[in-house]
Amino acid sequence: MGFLSFSPFVSFRLSVKDSILGSVFKALNDGLHEGMLVSICAPDIDDGSYLEIDVANFVPGVVTKSGEHITKDSHVMFAKPHFCGAEIPADEVLVEQLLHVMDETDGCIVFDVNDELVLEPDVAKHIRLNARRVNPFEGIIFPFPGHD
Repeated sequence: MGFLSFSPFVSFRLSVKDSILGSVFKALNDGLHEGMLVSICAPDIDDGSYLEIDVANFVPGVVTKSGEHITKDSHVMFAKPHFCGAEIPADEVLVEQLLHVMDETDGCIVFDVNDELVLEPDVAKHIRLNARRVNPFEGIIFPFPGHD
């Protein structure tokens, strides 16, 4: 079992099966490049509920005093996959399924209580609405479900 780390600034990580880790990471990257603010929702073992973790952060563009754009507004993702064994390439069919769910859940990949990916958008939305949300980059915690 591998895991996703989220930033050098936070200590928590999410265990993910090596067989799907590459696909999850590719879907996060693809979603980010499509303009989604990507996140992951998974069971919170300590709390007994779900926790949604923002894995990307908004980075404002830089404009000079004369109005010249040095950089554009963008999003940066700090998630990084760590395989326990050999790196397994992404399954393009699974990536497409994940992107479909992410389109319906505002960029969120959802895991159920059995650490399985939720590939049904309505189920993923329901789980996500009952999750607490954390933005580790800005130190923001939305302590109650229904954070949209």
